[in-house]
Amino acid sequence: GSYSEVWRAEVLDSDRGADSGDDVREVALKEVRCMTQSELQQAIFEVQVLLALEGSVTPGSIADSSADDVCAVKATSSSALASLRVPTCVAYKVEPCINGGGWKVRTAMTVVPGESLDLFVRHSLPKSWNRHMALRRACSLAAKLICDVAPMLDMLAPIAWHRDINSHNILIDVANDIHTDA
Repeated sequence: GSYSEVWRAEVLDSDRGADSGDDVREVALKEVRCMTQSELQQAIFEVQVLLALEGSVTPGSIADSSADDVCAVKATSSSALASLRVPTCVAYKVEPCINGGGWKVRTAMTVVPGESLDLFVRHSLPKSWNRHMALRRACSLAAKLICDVAPMLDMLAPIAWHRDINSHNILIDVANDIHTDA
């Protein structure tokens, strides 16, 4: 399949210039390397899903984009998307790879705060906690995950099936999601 990486980046408003210090915002920059036409279509579909969730476009409306097209999208997430912690697409670009063939699909998205669930569960609990406290925290986390993930999947269902739900694709925002007191 295709290979992707995600980085945190800062975007400066090009109209104001890098010296002003204004209009700086953090984005998640995802780059997907696509070696086949099928992988390219899948990467573009991921962008379409983000846009469809925002209500900006419907799936399929940008399917005919050429490899050199750039689609800049105003990042206006609805309160529903914000409460479900779904990123919004700021911009995307498809470029051919010069070395090795294929394409790169780069997507700039709003940052969803938190760390992956697989990293979160590796943290040590405070030494003062007993098994009962740890169990309460685990149950609280499980309930919160169900309450957060289920509505997002319900909203996504008319558009697409998520094919990769796993612990490194679920973000936990400890400061806002999980109370660390037992």
